[in-house]
Amino acid sequence: MSYADVLSLFPLPVFSSVLEDVDREKIYENLKLEKFNETSQAQSQEDSTNSYITEDLYLLEKYSELKNSIEKHLEVYVKKVLTHSKATFKITTSWATLTPHGGSGQIHKHCNSWISGVYYPHATDGICFHRPLTSNWSLETDEWNAFNSDIWKIEPVPNTLLIFPSLLQHSILKNNSDKNRYSIAFNVLPTGIFVPVAPANEPLPAVGRLCL
Repeated sequence: MSYADVLSLFPLPVFSSVLEDVDREKIYENLKLEKFNETSQAQSQEDSTNSYITEDLYLLEKYSELKNSIEKHLEVYVKKVLTHSKATFKITTSWATLTPHGGSGQIHKHCNSWISGVYYPHATDGICFHRPLTSNWSLETDEWNAFNSDIWKIEPVPNTLLIFPSLLQHSILKNNSDKNRYSIAFNVLPTGIFVPVAPANEPLPAVGRLCL
C-alpha cells in the first residue's frame, strides 16, 4: 500500500482563549463611558450599518488588569505557537469598537502591525476571517474545513480573547441584538534589534497521511 503526505503550508494561526482573571462587567460599564469618534452620534440610530472607535488609541493603558492578562496570552502565542522564544514585543495601539444594533464592519486588515487581537466582554454574533488568496473556483464540498473554506466564522463567548496575524483580513458581523456591542482591539510590534535569519531547510511535518 502506498501513502501520500498532506502538508499544511504557511498556515495563519488564530489563538482563542477565555480570560478568567478579568472583571468583564466592570470593563463593559467603563466602555460605555468612553468617548467615541465623531460618528458616535450615530450610536442611537437603529439602522446604522457602521461601527465606531474610541478617540483614545491607547485605551489599554487605562485597563491595566485586562492589559496584563492579554500580555500573558501574547507571550504564549509568540513563544509557544510562533516559537519565537527570544522575541520581545509591545502593544502599540489599542482602542474600543462600538457596533450598534444593525451595525457591522467591512473587511480589513491591520497595517503597520505584526500581531493583532480583540477582546470581547460579552458574547457576540461573531467575527469572520477571510482567506488572503482565494480560488476562482467555488465547488460543493462534503465538509468545510481549513483547506477548502474562504471564510471562517468565530462566535466569541463572554471574555473571549482572539490573537491573530495582522495581515489576516477579517470583518465584523452584523449586530442583531438590541444593545450596543463593545470590543477592545489592539496591535503588537516586536521590539529590539532585528537580524535577518535564513529559513531552516528542514522538512515540515505532515499534518496527515492518506492511504492510496
